[in-house]
Amino acid sequence: MPVEKTLTTLMAAEAEARKIVEEAEKEAREIRQRTEKEVKQIVEEAKKQEEEETQLVLEESRSQTQEARKEILHRAQEQADQWEKLFQKNRDQVLEFIIKAAFPSPE
Repeated sequence: MPVEKTLTTLMAAEAEARKIVEEAEKEAREIRQRTEKEVKQIVEEAKKQEEEETQLVLEESRSQTQEARKEILHRAQEQADQWEKLFQKNRDQVLEFIIKAAFPSPE
């Protein structure tokens, strides 16, 4: 009977070893699934953050472009106003010059 006992012990050890291997494989699958899920979540969060940062940069760029446009238009208006003032200031003199040139006085 010692052989039967040894075989029974070996079979029990083999069954225990299979159980341990199956549990280890199950644990490994679960760890892999959790890891894949975490990696997917990290990638999605990174994409979301990238999109948010891109939108922020675009909005900032639009704002800067709009401010530059306003500044250019403001300077152009100021220059036009200066030319208008010069025209108004010299208009009478120009008209007088043109009239004198067109109709010289008999002196």
